[in-house]
Amino acid sequence: MSAAPEPDTDALPLPPDLGGRFEQLVTDRQLKAGRALAQAMAIGEGDSVLELGSGTGLLSGHLADRVGMRGDVLGLDPSPYHMAIAYQRSRPNLRFQVGSPADLSRFPNGCFHAITAIGLLHTWPEPLSTLQALRRVLKPGGRLGLVTHAAQPLHPVALAAQAVLQRPPYAACPMPPEDADHAVSAPDLVALLREAGFADVQVEAQVDAMRYATPQAAIAHVDAASWGRFLRHLPSKPVDLRAAALAEIAVALSIARGPDGLVHEGLRLVAVAHQAESPAPPSPPHRLREEPP
Repeated sequence: MSAAPEPDTDALPLPPDLGGRFEQLVTDRQLKAGRALAQAMAIGEGDSVLELGSGTGLLSGHLADRVGMRGDVLGLDPSPYHMAIAYQRSRPNLRFQVGSPADLSRFPNGCFHAITAIGLLHTWPEPLSTLQALRRVLKPGGRLGLVTHAAQPLHPVALAAQAVLQRPPYAACPMPPEDADHAVSAPDLVALLREAGFADVQVEAQVDAMRYATPQAAIAHVDAASWGRFLRHLPSKPVDLRAAALAEIAVALSIARGPDGLVHEGLRLVAVAHQAESPAPPSPPHRLREEPP
């Protein structure tokens, strides 16, 4: 599976406040989920942790506090925009790299005690091969923790966008594979983890309720969560199709809006599994921190 291409910032200008909106989203939702996941995984003193999709590094700091100075945390994220903020949060036991979770070839076998991936699994077109790669870089007995949204029910913005994008002129502009949603159900996630070779698989489906006062608030949430990529495949010239599609989505959401606003009773899947194989063949030592000269 190839890494998702980065946006062309000349052709795809990002909103100047996008980093702040992303952080607000993470603080309110993903950070809480990440802290609960770290607790469930028993991440603690001396652990070596890989955080996939580390974003701007908010959860990374919490993980670094848990592992202490005898441990290490590496945040890996494909977006240089995230890293520009995350690098400012580096410390002796915490560092960041730009990279895709689809390519872990830089890491030797069995080098992490724990790996976390929050809000990421649904972006993997080939989840089985990615999970197998994660198992490879875990130490025997190491823990994998995942948080992702379930395939059903669809978010109201996704449901409205699905209907709008099937109509002309938008249907002539197919969504690129890297922007597609590959969410799974709880039973499917259990099966995937077991097929990938994990043991002691535990998957919990939690109600993840969200309420938006306006259609614009719901759309802004989705746009921030996707780091500004929502509908960015639609051209802006000679006609701004993205703006037109967003307007149609807003109309559909207005119709669906109830007295309490737009309410989404979604499901969040939380999974913890263990690497239970015998130790991998010897490989060069891996350190997250650079040794002083």
